[in-house]
Amino acid sequence: MQKPYFDTPMDFIARGVELCWKNATALIAEAKLLQEHRFYARALSLSILALEELGKLMTLDGLAFSVVNNEISNDRKKLFNECLRSHSTKLRILDGYPLFLSYIATLDPGYKTDEKFGLTMAIVVERYRKDRMELAKWLGEDCDLKKLNELKKKGFYVGRENGSLVSPLDVDQALVKGICRLACDMVDGIDFVLKHNLERYKDFVSSVRNKLTKEQLAEVRRLGQEVADKIFGSD
Repeated sequence: MQKPYFDTPMDFIARGVELCWKNATALIAEAKLLQEHRFYARALSLSILALEELGKLMTLDGLAFSVVNNEISNDRKKLFNECLRSHSTKLRILDGYPLFLSYIATLDPGYKTDEKFGLTMAIVVERYRKDRMELAKWLGEDCDLKKLNELKKKGFYVGRENGSLVSPLDVDQALVKGICRLACDMVDGIDFVLKHNLERYKDFVSSVRNKLTKEQLAEVRRLGQEVADKIFGSD
């Protein structure tokens, strides 16, 4: 039984992480099939939906140590609720992808001892950075993933540009391939760190919940927030 000052049940978090992971995996598999059969617009949109599921997964993890009546915890709950409504928020969260991967990777027994494991992690993170950089042509030099939300809509609907109606089928194939590659590589990265460590993740969170006091957890969150603010800004 969890301590009473935790306001999000562990079962809710663990099930949510698993469901988002599996759904992202299914979405990118379907996107790849669509791309192979030249349904580029739909492949684009499903790839972006897969990315959104990863963003939701990461915000669920943010609830792991959420406690009652704590400002930072309240912010994390607001962020999760916002993710349920906002596509752009889910995409913004993905800026923290490398840190999230590293965090889950530390739970693997091979993290410090298996050279192959460490090399694979380095490759996964480098692919993520390279994939994002290659989207600069469409997303700008900052490679703002929030812009993918509008591109996703264009893959589903007839739209309007410069006073004319445009078909979602008139999509840049190079853009589709770039976004599909980013989504595929990011889903693969999550799969790599979670497929053997989901139970370890559950055990780790449960163990921390059982050992630390409410005050200690608040301090850990405060320090973590300071690190995040330095890296990503106060937002």
